[in-house]
Amino acid sequence: IKCKAEAYFSKDDKSNITVTYFIKEGNKITVSKIKLVGVVKERYKKIYKLLETIEGKILKQNQIEEDIQKLENYYKNNGYINVEISAPLISYGPLDKEVYITIFIDEKFKFKVDKTTVIGFKKIPIDKISENISVKKGDIYSQKDVRKDMAAIQELYGKKGYIRMQVRPDYAFDNEKNQVKIQYNIMEGPKVFVNNIYFDGNYVTKDYVIKREFQLEAGDPFDISKVRMTQAEIYRLRVFRDVQVKMLPAGSPDRTDLIFVVEEQKTGSASIGAGYSTQDKLVGTVKISQDNLFGRGQKLSLMWEFGKEKQNYRVDFNEPYLFNTPTPFSVSAYNTIRTRYYQNEDYKESRAGGSLSLGRHFTNYFTGYLKYTLEQVKIYQIDSNIEDQISNDRDTTSSLTPTLIFDTRDYPFNPRKGIFMRASNQIAGGLLGGTENFLKFESKATFFKPVWKKLTGVLNLETGLVSPYSDTSQVPVYERFDVGGAESVRGYESWGDIGAPEGGNYKLTMNAEIKFPIFSEQGQTILQGAFFYDVGSTWRYFNSINLESGLGTSNLKRGMGMGIRFKTRAFPIRLDWGYGIDKRPKDWSWYFTLGDIF
Repeated sequence: IKCKAEAYFSKDDKSNITVTYFIKEGNKITVSKIKLVGVVKERYKKIYKLLETIEGKILKQNQIEEDIQKLENYYKNNGYINVEISAPLISYGPLDKEVYITIFIDEKFKFKVDKTTVIGFKKIPIDKISENISVKKGDIYSQKDVRKDMAAIQELYGKKGYIRMQVRPDYAFDNEKNQVKIQYNIMEGPKVFVNNIYFDGNYVTKDYVIKREFQLEAGDPFDISKVRMTQAEIYRLRVFRDVQVKMLPAGSPDRTDLIFVVEEQKTGSASIGAGYSTQDKLVGTVKISQDNLFGRGQKLSLMWEFGKEKQNYRVDFNEPYLFNTPTPFSVSAYNTIRTRYYQNEDYKESRAGGSLSLGRHFTNYFTGYLKYTLEQVKIYQIDSNIEDQISNDRDTTSSLTPTLIFDTRDYPFNPRKGIFMRASNQIAGGLLGGTENFLKFESKATFFKPVWKKLTGVLNLETGLVSPYSDTSQVPVYERFDVGGAESVRGYESWGDIGAPEGGNYKLTMNAEIKFPIFSEQGQTILQGAFFYDVGSTWRYFNSINLESGLGTSNLKRGMGMGIRFKTRAFPIRLDWGYGIDKRPKDWSWYFTLGDIF
């Protein structure tokens, strides 16, 4: 803290100047003692814990200044509107190697709110403004709450185009009753309209890919909520690393130009990965993808998964705006061979086919899809112990699946807040042809919410029901539900550990997670940790459904554990350790998985 630096200049015969810096480092100083004088009405220990400057640690000058600001914010957010905090008194110990810090605090009195009023409003009714004011009579005064009210009023006016409005709080104190009257003074200013909208920074992406995400047009009243929504929609394209919005003068107080400045990110990738999971054993993946094909916002991916118990070839193409309308279109083709289990015995399942999907964005959050799927399913290499229950079949499934999706997530690939809800009903057979006739309903609801600081809480609920009809007497084994493994209840294996051993016609799973960032780069989370708790089961018959946890076949099974997530541009990688609470014998299972669970 007593470091000194001096600069000396010298010139040679050719008029070249040499700058020499002489640095006297001084001693590295530690904090010996911190004393807070004047803490009477609040608990001393609680106030002391607000400090980041710690006894026995190295002294940092800027940290002391931040601590003073923290103390002032705490007091003013807890009623002490007139608190006075002195600059720290710093005294040095022997040899200038340690310091003693004393901070004087004059708490004064804690004030309560006597009344809140608003003046200066004309364009917005008082009842609408009052709905946005949280500070009420009898509340302990809080500087933070007053600022929230000011921001809420500004937001209200901003949605109506009054973005140049100002709001200022005035105070009237009653020192005898320790009460304060708060008056919000509003200066509305002119209503502002959007003059022109520009965008910059898209060197690969076509202009129309960005423009079709705009929620407002030139000539519209400025609406701050629509500006933010536009910014979010551009982010959701997964094409840009950053999207900034700037307002530029347009020659008149009631006009403004908007410019969306984007920073493109690499959207093409080729990756090779390998791992091991208790379900699929040794697995590897080769994937080539492009999320902004020819700069048109289209997505194309080719993937090959290989391993001891799984082989998968898949091609996907997605056009988010068919014919430049809010109509997403996608086509997929795949060929998957994997080992399945039935009552702890195994057999091979082969699925080859494809799908066509057409959707429509009804609103920014609500989308409907209709998907047609045609696939051939083959069952073979059946273990001799289950040959009488599973036959060598070669079935053709022709199905139509309407799906409704409601999605308010702030960032679909690593959400912090919002809701994702999906309901679908697959109709197979009947007039669509094929050899199997069944109805399969599935629903999913996932809620994301910031819990504390950078912690994100996730709650997920999934249900399923499948039923045969017409001349199909029972649902094919490969269409029944299985629970357990990396995608549902972790700590158990699929097919055998949970629910009906032969697969269920009914399914219920519930998941809770707490996620937290471990490493971030350029504002994006690269490495993430998680703690989770899972519950779920399947049932073959409706009257066997049991919503109590336990060891029985029909009981719900609980799992818990922890995991890490590595976010790559190609696909997310997930590693989870799960513990089966209702499993005998109890043990840990670990899963290496490509893709997010929610």
